[in-house]
Amino acid sequence: MRMEIFAIPIALSVAVCPGDAGADLKSGIEAFQQGNFAAALTAFEPLARDGDATAQFYLAEMFLKGTGVPQEFTHAHKWYQLAAEGGLPEAQVALAGLYLLGLGTKRDDQAGYYWTVISVIWSNGRIRESAMRSLSEVSRTLEPQDKADIARDAVAAWRR
Repeated sequence: MRMEIFAIPIALSVAVCPGDAGADLKSGIEAFQQGNFAAALTAFEPLARDGDATAQFYLAEMFLKGTGVPQEFTHAHKWYQLAAEGGLPEAQVALAGLYLLGLGTKRDDQAGYYWTVISVIWSNGRIRESAMRSLSEVSRTLEPQDKADIARDAVAAWRR
């Protein structure tokens, strides 16, 4: 199965972060983009622990790729999970990929399908296109009733 799970552009907005947290997030993103991963890590860690989904996503990216930290799929999974639960579509589609590939967690096609459906609901543009391609691929591995049940659960979660 060929999947384009991790082809996610990192262009997240910091406009939703008030005050100093927004400035710290912005400086972390700038450091990340400039390849100063030590500074990015310093900026992202406290924000991520405080529940900032964008900071959690960037930490997950760092652990997934081993940029500025040792490559550790379990840590990547943890931070993607938190960011996905925080409503970040980029994290939702990435988390789906980890489940579908069994990186940092056991392989779970149903969880991968669930997070792919959630990401389709919440995303737009290139993120949605990537999620739709993944949805098409993973849907082949599940029974029709399983897909219907998972989609129903995803829509119910989206409505909350």
